[in-house]
Amino acid sequence: MEQLEQLRQSTIINSCANTSLITLITPKKDISVIRDMLKTEIATARNIKNNTNRKSVICALSSIQKIFADLKTIPDNGIATFASQYI
Repeated sequence: MEQLEQLRQSTIINSCANTSLITLITPKKDISVIRDMLKTEIATARNIKNNTNRKSVICALSSIQKIFADLKTIPDNGIATFASQYI
């Protein structure tokens, strides 16, 4: 019974919090195109009016940008990247 109450409380907390989830599904293509696109998206995200949303979107995009900075090529079957920030 105690575990059920803890689950209910965590569900209430999670449903009230802000989240930002970025999904990037990339087919096999030149990685420099993807890096440039991410730079453009970060610049565009700076125009988001809500401060909390702006920070979470920029943080998630920056995380994806770091992943692609370490990659030399995209695998033949592509790559799916998920990044989020829980606030």
